[in-house]
Amino acid sequence: MTSERSPSNNSSIPKPLGRWVVYGAAATALLGGALFYLFAWQQLGQWWVWSLGDATGQQVFDSARTAVTLVGVVGLGGAAFLAYRRQKSTEETLDINRETTTHASKALEVSTKSLQVSTDTLILGQEQLVLGQKQFEHETVRILRERYTAATEQLGSSSFAVRLAGLYALAALADDWREIDKPSEQQACIDVICAYLRTPTIPMKEDVDEDNEPVFVEDVQAGSKAEHEVRRTAVRIIAERTRPRAAALPAPGSYAEFVDGPWSDRRFDLTGAELVDADFSSCTFHDLDLSNAQFIGQTTFSASELRRVHFTNARFYTHGLKTGRASFSAAHLRTAIFKDVGMLVPCTFDGTQFEESATFYGARFLASASFAGAHFSETSSTLFDEVDFGNDMITFARARFDGPVDFSTVDFTFTRRVDFEGAAGSTPPRIAPDTRDRFPGWPWTDDADADTDGPEPA
Repeated sequence: MTSERSPSNNSSIPKPLGRWVVYGAAATALLGGALFYLFAWQQLGQWWVWSLGDATGQQVFDSARTAVTLVGVVGLGGAAFLAYRRQKSTEETLDINRETTTHASKALEVSTKSLQVSTDTLILGQEQLVLGQKQFEHETVRILRERYTAATEQLGSSSFAVRLAGLYALAALADDWREIDKPSEQQACIDVICAYLRTPTIPMKEDVDEDNEPVFVEDVQAGSKAEHEVRRTAVRIIAERTRPRAAALPAPGSYAEFVDGPWSDRRFDLTGAELVDADFSSCTFHDLDLSNAQFIGQTTFSASELRRVHFTNARFYTHGLKTGRASFSAAHLRTAIFKDVGMLVPCTFDGTQFEESATFYGARFLASASFAGAHFSETSSTLFDEVDFGNDMITFARARFDGPVDFSTVDFTFTRRVDFEGAAGSTPPRIAPDTRDRFPGWPWTDDADADTDGPEPA
């Protein structure tokens, strides 16, 4: 069985050189033997005598010494030759390694340069992409601002159809500004719509002056219906974009998750606006200012969430011969100011949630007012200071009072009826003690302190 050589047993000498070593060793042995006999024969004086029995020990020793010396010289020559061959092989290997290293270094240098070129190309591509994005953004902004200019010009048209188109164009533009994350530009579009509602626009008509030249004059009679329709459209645009909407399509068997409308977090300055049949039901407003606004006809904020709203000195009127109404039923009021508000129409706060603070300082309710089922939460504070409830009916039936409500400065002398039937809560409202007998269904009579009209101390 032939044994296999391990890698450690493999000779590092090339095979041709190994054969030369074997041949050299054999030749050296033969040469040594031949020299030994040659010197021995010379000593004996006889040739071709293979038996050296006649030779003395000294002669054999001298012959062997001489032969070994010569063989050693030859061996040294062979060793020198092998050393030379090995040195030359090593030098050739080093040269090859040096050339390989040189080629590898050049290849690495080329690779490094290629990598640098690739990196520079990538950086250039990124810079071009950023530049392209900026150019696209600038172009988009330029186009949107051109649309803004055109839309605002449409709002100034004498044609109500053109004004309607301008409103829709501004609304779409505000949505587009939001899509590219430009809230200030979106706010500018909303401000223009609010400014239009704040402006008392009077329809114009064509006429001729004394020189028979065409002119535009105010037409108070004609066009008022069309202008009211334009304003109703503006209100509808605002309402549609402040109502909650589904965040995404619900999975089968689940309910949709609703989020605030895209305009709910914006500021709405409608001070002094004239709003006809305003329907803001189910809307959410973060900041709404309706101070000095004129509400005509049917006005509703039912089921709305009003986080901060001002109705200071606002007026609610009927629309011609039609009856009017103001509804805040089921609304959520966080911070609401109804200071000096004038309710000339019946108003309802049925089921309204008062969550933080509400002020009705100096408000006038000249028609019926209903707070049936309203909830004044523990975190709320509601002030009816110097409120005039008129001579109609006021009801707080089934209302719940868990937060402080102050009626202490309200004069109910001329109010036809104030109903607290079914009211409840941990914090009775404060009223003037001499007016308590006017409230049928007052549920805290037995537990109230006559001096403070609050709960008796434990």
